[in-house]
Amino acid sequence: MRQTLFGRLVPISSLILVAGTTALAQTVTISANGYLKMLVVDPIGRKIGYEPSSGKYYSDIPGVSIGAASIGLVSEEGPEDDPYEKDPIDVVFESIPGRHAITLYGTKLTSYDVNVIARHKGGGPTTNVASGGFIDSGMVFNFFFLYDPSSRAETALSKNVTVQDLRQQISAVHRLNLLGDKKLFDDWNKELDKIERDLSRKDSAKARQELDKFGKEVDKLRKETIKHEEKKVPKPSKFITQDAYQVIREDIDILLNQLPKK
Repeated sequence: MRQTLFGRLVPISSLILVAGTTALAQTVTISANGYLKMLVVDPIGRKIGYEPSSGKYYSDIPGVSIGAASIGLVSEEGPEDDPYEKDPIDVVFESIPGRHAITLYGTKLTSYDVNVIARHKGGGPTTNVASGGFIDSGMVFNFFFLYDPSSRAETALSKNVTVQDLRQQISAVHRLNLLGDKKLFDDWNKELDKIERDLSRKDSAKARQELDKFGKEVDKLRKETIKHEEKKVPKPSKFITQDAYQVIREDIDILLNQLPKK
């Protein structure tokens, strides 16, 4: 068990990837925790981890060194059915500068977090960036970061967000009872339907306007919820917790930044 970004304990189900030939001098560490599987793709398309579309576990990079019970495919007791829901896995391989993609595949309803630690050569900064949210079976979330070990600039972890990703987060927090009620959940999905229709018509300006309006509705609900929390009275039927608000607001902001203003 470990503590997530949101202060609650979840079973550790992590793939930890360490890129670099010199310990602590030029490495990138990626870890993901929660009930999920993770696939990492390096700048030239080599894969490490599990890809549901192919049903395969990948270890493409030559000289890869894997800790724990190998890559989880075989243990002393025999083949593992689901290694990424059991022990942490350490993966070490030679670093390649460039864009690294991280895909998380949910296997059960839970909170999750993903963390990247990037060390740079020549006394550059050590970057430690994290993101998180809520995930359920069948949900997929995508992240990426650009790694340049010779740069003194910090590495940034970015999340790709679509309207469907936002819909998935809302669904997960509703199922975890971090967002109520059913009518509110249905109304918010209708709002997302409008945004998707605008995007399908290539009216990104209208979609951005609707998304900004939706964000204000989320902000308003959080303010109303805080009032009830401060009074320490039973929460109303319509509410949103701080954890749920944090991840939904983050996804809205990322999506807003991706859409043109005009």
